Amino acid sequence: VAMVGKEGQKYNLTWIGREGEVLFSLPLAGFTAVNELTELEDNRILLVGQSAVMNTKGRKDNVTLSGRAVILDRSGHIVTNIYAGGQGSELMKGALLRSGSLILSGMEPKGGNSRQGILMKVDKSGRVIYQYKNAGSGYCDQFEVLGNTTEFIVTGMNANINDGSVIVTGNSSTDGGIIYKIRPEGDIVFAKTLIPANQGSVMLNQLQVARNGNILVGGSGSKGYYALLRNDGTALYSGTSNGGVRGVGMNRTTGESVVTTYDVNARRGTFVRILPTGKAEFDRTIDGNFDKVKVTNNGEVLLLSSDEGRVCMYSATG
Repeated sequence: VAMVGKEGQKYNLTWIGREGEVLFSLPLAGFTAVNELTELEDNRILLVGQSAVMNTKGRKDNVTLSGRAVILDRSGHIVTNIYAGGQGSELMKGALLRSGSLILSGMEPKGGNSRQGILMKVDKSGRVIYQYKNAGSGYCDQFEVLGNTTEFIVTGMNANINDGSVIVTGNSSTDGGIIYKIRPEGDIVFAKTLIPANQGSVMLNQLQVARNGNILVGGSGSKGYYALLRNDGTALYSGTSNGGVRGVGMNRTTGESVVTTYDVNARRGTFVRILPTGKAEFDRTIDGNFDKVKVTNNGEVLLLSSDEGRVCMYSATG
């Protein structure tokens, strides 16, 4: 188990073995924020966040504080060390591709006190292969790489299908909540608006992808929005709710999906179970605010509430 702790303004990484023994503990020099820790193959981990640029010699951009991605092995040795983004940028999520390149997302300042979302692909040396910036969004903190051979990206949140693409979701004050799918070369396969721009404070922050390529996405504006999409962006199922979308869950093998919502005013929620064909199997009213969802292989639904400390399990028939 690898853990990141903070004492004062300093971050520390500790790796603990199966018997509870400390394999190593070391300071993360330079880091001013650590936003994600991801376990990789071959006993390595990927850290992303923000860091002071440790060695500015030879740099022409005069960047002293930027996003940073670091890969460490089980001994605590740094295998990859990449600084990415402009001055004041910060990385919030990262993924290692089989080629050794990295997909990174986060935010960077955009004049005054505003910021914009960034998504980029960099090679092992940190050279930018492509980069997207959304001037209307504050940040991009969710994505996942789809597939093993062909690589696609969808801007939104999470993905894992066999065509190798990446899926990402983002929010924009001018465009609303949008989901993108991006090819390895960086060109956009599709851009689909799920939440209209006139919905107040928009947050498209839920995404799961099945092995067959179906995409489950959800978010909230003045009400909740959710949809099950095919891998070409066309809708199998879409719905809205009075309350905001609190969580989504998908069994990536079976493709069965669940969406939970919660209406603060009515103080009640719902969960909708959606078959991989796009048919809504059932819709249940619940009295809890459940933000974590898991669908088992036999169809049972596990709901957890971070706010209330509650756990509920429903059978496959609801």
